[in-house]
Amino acid sequence: MKRSTALALVGAILLLSAAAVPFVGLLMAEWDTDYVYSIESGDSYCANVVHESGDVDGVEEFRVDYHNLSETGQRHFQRALADGKYVVENEVATAPDFHFIDDHITRGYGCYAIHYEGETYALQTSQQTEQVGPMSSSLPLYIGGGLLVLGGGLFLVGVGLAGKHRLK
Repeated sequence: MKRSTALALVGAILLLSAAAVPFVGLLMAEWDTDYVYSIESGDSYCANVVHESGDVDGVEEFRVDYHNLSETGQRHFQRALADGKYVVENEVATAPDFHFIDDHITRGYGCYAIHYEGETYALQTSQQTEQVGPMSSSLPLYIGGGLLVLGGGLFLVGVGLAGKHRLK
């Protein structure tokens, strides 16, 4: 095999490999989901709905008395009230009183008016998912970019050498 053909072939293989890097990244992706309980105040959507609206489109379960919550629900609410936000890392440990998949606001978010000790608190629930692991960093960008530059260069050199030999 001529050197020009070999260079062009290796360059083409590296270009195809560069195109495959995003797909490999998706196949190797690891996802981490956290379930967040936060007490909203100020000018957030949930706080505005809780403090300005009697109910939300007739949803009765929107307003909840603290004493009607499960033990887990009370514990998560107390932790969110104390710190402003409480994160649960395992879906099994979430409170059954609150939903994270199809909630009142939008998919992955919920808003609840919790009546506790004479006050009404806006409790927002949210589901936050992020990609973790080696393919979640900028590593795939560097790998793909390196393969693209190297493959493109080798391919052009191989084609250039082949063209030069044909002109002779």
